[in-house]
Formats: sequence, C-alpha cells, structure tokens
Amino acid sequence: MTKTRRLMELTAVVYERGRFTADELAAEFGVSYRTMLRYLQELSGLGVPLYSEVGRSGGYGVLGRRSPGAAGTAGEPLLKKLFRPASFVVGLEMTAPFTAVSLSNAIVPELWAQWEMRSAEIARPVDPRTRVGAVRSRGPEYRYIAGAEVASLRVVPDGMAGIELPAKAYAVYRHDGAYRREDRDGTYFRALEKLRSNGMEHDPDAWGLEIFRSSGDGPPDGTECEIYIPLK
Repeated sequence: MTKTRRLMELTAVVYERGRFTADELAAEFGVSYRTMLRYLQELSGLGVPLYSEVGRSGGYGVLGRRSPGAAGTAGEPLLKKLFRPASFVVGLEMTAPFTAVSLSNAIVPELWAQWEMRSAEIARPVDPRTRVGAVRSRGPEYRYIAGAEVASLRVVPDGMAGIELPAKAYAVYRHDGAYRREDRDGTYFRALEKLRSNGMEHDPDAWGLEIFRSSGDGPPDGTECEIYIPLK
C-alpha cells in the first residue's frame, strides 16, 4: 500500500470514528506507534482538524465530532490539543494598554458591529459564517483583530489589518460565559494553569485566537466561542 493510499484510508477512519487513540490505529494499520503519530501529524498539516485530549482518559478526535461531556465545567476548561495549518486573518484592529480592560470591553464589541457591516468587502473568505478574533497581549499592549480567515492577503480593504499565522499547535477550549474581557481572561488564566500541570508550554509571543460562528445580528456577546492558546 502506498503512503498516499494509507493516508486516504486513515482519513476515512478518523472521520468515521470521531475519537480514537494512536495505539488503536497503529495496531489496525500494522505500523509502529511513532509512525502513526507521524501520520496523524501529516493529516493535521493537510487540514484534517485533529485534536488531542490530555490526561489519563485522553485520546484523539476530530474537531466538531463532540463526545459526551466535552463541554467541561465553568471552573475548569477542558483542553484539547490541535495543530492548525498556516492561515491568514483580515479584519478591524484595536490597540490599547493591556490594563485598559474597560476600554477593551467597549471597543471590541464595536469592532464586531463594524465588521458585520463591512464583512462583504472581504475577498475569498474561507468560511463566511465563521468569525475569527486574533489576540496578542505580549508586553504593555493589548491588540485585537475582529475579522475572518481568508485565502490570501493579496487584497486588504482600506482601514483593515491583515496578518499571517504560521502553522502551529494550540491548546483549545470553549468559553461559554459572557463575552466581557474579564470573563474571557479568567477562563484563559485557568487554562494556562492547566497547561503547565500537563507539561505544555504557552507561547506568549504568538497570536491567540477566538473562533465562533456568526449569528448575523451584531457583536458576539453570549456566543459560545473556542479559544486557541498558542503552544511552543
């Protein structure tokens, strides 16, 4: 069996099952555990949205194929590890002092309201229904881009910013509470503590992401979103 054929069959299996372990797939395909890990990494690089859940009961799964209990609890975010291919984000940007939480609470929802009115200006969005918030808070500045993932940065509308995100591993969890920055920061810092306890290291120099579906009726207050914490 050629490697290409093997990867095609592996893709079909992971989508069919939704959740599995590398040991199970290695035994089924007759390869070593290390080889199967390499195959799974290659699938992630090709765009298959795989994630890994840490802990004794962890394993692998396909993003969007949720298992029972996947939502976790409000006090302790349930983390999954996901490799995201390189991508581009275009949107409206704000910059404020990191300590200006109240200012962020006022400006970020306004950015999303403006985005709803200007989203049709974006050329070649990857998914028009999905919004992407890019966050960078290294040092004294807090930067936020409210926008969408696009196929390229060839055309960036006037007044908007475009960034390129390299292929990277992320720890991902769902934020189900209010969209105020203090609420998001609270679950974010709890997630960082859980990362450290599981031997994963946050990359503070990289962009973090907030990804959620558009409701089409204004700012995302109260909307469930997935938070992506960049890993070293």
